Amino acid sequence: MRFSLLLLSCAASCCLAASPGPASKLYAEVSAVRERHSSVIFDRAEASEDELRQIIEEVGQSLQRLDGPEALDLAEGNPYLRYRRYNLLNDLRRLHARLGDDAAALADWRAMQRIDWFPLNDENDPDLMRLRGVPAASSAAMREDLARRLGALPAYSRSEGSDPPSVAERISGLSTLWSVAREHFVWFDQVPELDWDAAYHDAIPRVIDAHSIEDYYRVLQGLVAKLQDGHSNVYPPESLRQRLYARPPLIVRRIDGAARIVKINSPTLAKLPITPGDEIVQIDGVAVEDYVTERILPQVSASTPQDRELRAYGYQLLQGDANKSVTLTLLDQRGRKHRIEVARSGYSDIQPGDTESFTLREDGVAILVAKQFGDDAALRLMQTHWNQIATARGLILDLRGNGGGSSNHGWDLLTYVSEQPIPTTRSYVREPDALGRARGGQANLRWRSLDPGSATPTHTAARDQHFDGPVAVLIDAGTFSAGEDTAASFALMKRGPIVGRASGGSSGQPLLFDLPGGGVARICIKRDEYPDGGSFVGEGVQPTITVNWTESDLRRGRDPDLSAAIKALRLSAQ
Repeated sequence: MRFSLLLLSCAASCCLAASPGPASKLYAEVSAVRERHSSVIFDRAEASEDELRQIIEEVGQSLQRLDGPEALDLAEGNPYLRYRRYNLLNDLRRLHARLGDDAAALADWRAMQRIDWFPLNDENDPDLMRLRGVPAASSAAMREDLARRLGALPAYSRSEGSDPPSVAERISGLSTLWSVAREHFVWFDQVPELDWDAAYHDAIPRVIDAHSIEDYYRVLQGLVAKLQDGHSNVYPPESLRQRLYARPPLIVRRIDGAARIVKINSPTLAKLPITPGDEIVQIDGVAVEDYVTERILPQVSASTPQDRELRAYGYQLLQGDANKSVTLTLLDQRGRKHRIEVARSGYSDIQPGDTESFTLREDGVAILVAKQFGDDAALRLMQTHWNQIATARGLILDLRGNGGGSSNHGWDLLTYVSEQPIPTTRSYVREPDALGRARGGQANLRWRSLDPGSATPTHTAARDQHFDGPVAVLIDAGTFSAGEDTAASFALMKRGPIVGRASGGSSGQPLLFDLPGGGVARICIKRDEYPDGGSFVGEGVQPTITVNWTESDLRRGRDPDLSAAIKALRLSAQ
């Protein structure tokens, strides 16, 4: 899929308007004409010829402002402002086509294509569709077709089967994975010893020799795992999911140096001699440490030791064929070993996992659990229970296990605990520099900042409600992506303690693309850092109060993170 900055510039106008700096100010000023006349430009509202020409003149004046030397300098460092020119030219194209001035509309189109050969969606505008039929427009339309073909990654059939793709397709898929990472991956400095080209060459004979689609995908997973990045992964086709990824409804974590049962999410499974706190010492007769080292870690893509441990001992430890049970050797509370057979599938009573929730404790502490930011469920809970939260003695935002989604949902949540703009991390992408290489003969990696023109980008929300009491945030290794973007912003706010363990240490924007045989891959193409250049990717957002769980906590049903946070809030309130 392709996400163009010309589209991002439209979606980002609200954030830019709230961000200080000359680039943001100019962006807002040149955008004012679009907003003022949006009903005519975009919705084709009724307008006379004179009115259309007046709008064209105003749009043209905004374009002239972007031609000034100061504006050009600002646009060089701000992609949103740079693509505002494209948007304004497209407005002129629409208006000129509506007036029937095809020569001017085609000139606008050619000027747009000096910025981006973007496949435009003109189907809803009859004047633009008529313009496409003009013979002189054929070259512009041809460039759009080229952009569709050359701007997209290689397409592979989504059909699935038990046999591996052809040798040619296998090599092509491997080459796509290698080349996308080579050109766009942003964290090679996290794996400085990795020779990515050599890893690719080593994988070629192994994909040629792959005897099944499962073997093929294991090679690809092993290759991308060398990047050691939680946002860069290979996912086999759906046909392999039940064979490779089925797992019993058990939550397992590495606690006190051992793989321990944390929770049993099925009453059927709970009837077996298994209890939270029990240690798994063997899996199918193999010692757990050996099992993890030999069978799991080679395929794990993770940015930090804590994320790698969570994936290996938690998410992936008991995965396997849905039709095959797994044999667990357990060590119970008294130190006695026993062996049980646990089915990976067939449970009709699986209890749902934790989700968004709100609780007001008897001691007046409010707890808002945000398990994901894929939607605004946590924000809606904040709004629904605002009257209780506003008078609470303290507020705990529980981001443990929050796997991410949209950072905006997390930042929106934080606007309820501060009257100040929310500081966010800074983002960068790699910028191709073929011209520099051609002229200087020296390879380099150039970076473009995605910040909207300020040293510390901010996110604000227009509201009067702000909680002024003490606040704490809970995190763990399962706090990931947008979840830890939110935790990082809370750390920058210095609003209260962060309690628990370091977050997963992986954020960014993955580029998703197809692979032969029906699978997909993703490569992280956006780099996120603290405003001062400090890292949390590869390290994790660090807690100010570290809490380590014990076997005793599991057996007694205690939540030491929550206890530590409540204690910290009480001390803050004194």
